[in-house]
Amino acid sequence: DKGLTMAPKMADLYQQAAFICYLAGEKQACIPYLKRLLDEYPFDAGAWAHLGSVYLDLDQLENAAEAFEFAEAALDKPDLIVCVELGHVYGRLEKYDKAIDCYTTAYEILTGDDEKANVGRSDIAGCLAECYEHVENDDMALQWYRKALEHNPQDDRACIGIGFSYPSSLDYSGAYTWYTFCGKINISSSYQKFIITVRFESLIFEC
Repeated sequence: DKGLTMAPKMADLYQQAAFICYLAGEKQACIPYLKRLLDEYPFDAGAWAHLGSVYLDLDQLENAAEAFEFAEAALDKPDLIVCVELGHVYGRLEKYDKAIDCYTTAYEILTGDDEKANVGRSDIAGCLAECYEHVENDDMALQWYRKALEHNPQDDRACIGIGFSYPSSLDYSGAYTWYTFCGKINISSSYQKFIITVRFESLIFEC
């Protein structure tokens, strides 16, 4: 049967061995066990997804993409984790159109109004916004950053993304407002402070 489930019987041994290696931090050692499992159960979407995650952790992006694509093909319907992880892989491979497709599907899958679901939607919306920035579709990037902020008003990354959009219209005061708001949301983040400082300096230069 297709589905994000473990293969039965003997393959459980391979799955458990791979899991133990993963927990021990020996991620490269997971791969032979997962491949043996998949030799016997080539439609085990869970094993393909696990293999994709291992390759992603090892920064073997082409292998990760292939494994997640097999996981996707083995499923009867789209799976949230597979869509998000494959989106991450495509993004790092600079295949932004494919990443957008994955993230859009993930966004549509994620339902519910609880805090966890809203934070998840915000994260996915932020990923979509960044992909649209890379393909130079600023209008769609801004739209998705605003969606991210709707789902999670504390999303400092979305505030920075919205602020980035203002200099293109020469609205520097608008950019300043969003960067200041971001600093209030996450005042302790050294990374955000660095990004905002760099952007302020570029705004001063542009002026």
